[in-house]
Amino acid sequence: METDNHHTREMTMKYDTDREHGAFRPRALLAAALASLFLLVACEEKGPAEKAGEKIDEAVEEAQDKAEDVVDEAEDKVDEAGDAVKEAVNQN
Repeated sequence: METDNHHTREMTMKYDTDREHGAFRPRALLAAALASLFLLVACEEKGPAEKAGEKIDEAVEEAQDKAEDVVDEAEDKVDEAGDAVKEAVNQN
């Protein structure tokens, strides 16, 4: 058990020493640069599936807009009918 504890302490001390001297900085910068490059290249060209997905998204948005318009028109007609009923009741 003591051997495992000693080994862990040695590894922790080595990690701390390496980190203090910046041994991990170049690796981290390289990893970040490669990840950024990969993301730029991957996002540049749209494949057929992505294009189809965008068309579906546009169609859904258009359908939602039309549905909202229908609901707005229906609400306006209900309000008009309610106003007509109130006016008819007030005349009697």
